[in-house]
Amino acid sequence: MANKGYYKNEGPLPEKFDPVASRALLESHKADMVKTLLRLAEESEGWSSSGVTKGVLVEKKDTDTFPVSRGTYNFGDRFGPFDVVEYLRYKGLDWDPLMLDFKGLIEFDYFLAISYLAFKGMMMYEGRDFKNLAWLQVVSPDCVVQVCKGWEAWPDPSPLPKKNLVRGNLVICGHVMKRLGDGTLQVTSVIQPDMKVNVPKAFYKAAPFMTDAHVNMVKMKELMYSKGLTPHPLRPTQMLKELCVDGITSAVGNMKIGAKSTPEAQADDVAVAQN
Repeated sequence: MANKGYYKNEGPLPEKFDPVASRALLESHKADMVKTLLRLAEESEGWSSSGVTKGVLVEKKDTDTFPVSRGTYNFGDRFGPFDVVEYLRYKGLDWDPLMLDFKGLIEFDYFLAISYLAFKGMMMYEGRDFKNLAWLQVVSPDCVVQVCKGWEAWPDPSPLPKKNLVRGNLVICGHVMKRLGDGTLQVTSVIQPDMKVNVPKAFYKAAPFMTDAHVNMVKMKELMYSKGLTPHPLRPTQMLKELCVDGITSAVGNMKIGAKSTPEAQADDVAVAQN
């Protein structure tokens, strides 16, 4: 695994794919993407409420490019942020009725990946697919961020593209997971897609997917509580159990995220960070 520079991939990698350069690309953008997602999740200026749908507060905002929307929902106190992360990553076909396909094009480790998503069409929109860079970052003992950005540079051929789908692009998409004072986990999802369609901003902003993308968290929570979750093999479970602040500590936040690919190796990094 160490010699390859990544954990796993679904389907063949492109012939000229360079995992070292690709990983460096992800790491070079991580700090800016995390900062941008946190700003969009927490700022108040320019946002307007679209009401509460099934318990999810949905808000939207105009920008110079594409509208952005966010949804805020409470997951209760039974699950932690990494549980939510893994449902987002690996269970989308169960909780998102529009999802057609998900592939981990390459997973460098638990914290860095390049993924592929495909969705059914709706209303006037044909189906879309996306290739994304994805990061996971522990920001503080009470805050974990998963953020994605479209990446059109993935060289085909690969398992892509699917027929009859329009290749979209994500300006940004992600989730901010915060443990509140009452012990519950609040999740704020953010999405700013470029759907590659020429329509007025007002129509784009009102499109159902700008709300549904967030309301899907309700179904995800229902499944988590009814079916539970088996932790992903790369989740640093032992490390989190030993350090145990909701499975997160400031030492984890200060480690070089993505530096190691196994729970044992990640635990070694945290030990170094503590000394």
